[in-house]
Amino acid sequence: MTRTEKKPEDRPLMHLYALMEQISKASTESDLAATERHIDDILKIELEKHANGNTNAAESGRSRRC
Repeated sequence: MTRTEKKPEDRPLMHLYALMEQISKASTESDLAATERHIDDILKIELEKHANGNTNAAESGRSRRC
C-alpha cells in the first residue's frame, strides 16, 4: 500500500494553526462561531478518516508523554 505524502499546508494541524489569526482578530461572537464551525469540520473529517483506518500517525498525536 502506497502512502501519499501531504504538503505541509494540506495537513489538518496546519489548517488549525492558521485559524489562530482568525480567532485573535474576531470582533464578534458570530466571527468566533464561524471559526468554531471550521474547526469542527476539520476535526470531523480527521475523525472519519481515523474511523475508516485511514490515518497518518504524524497527524494523530503519535506520542503520549506521562
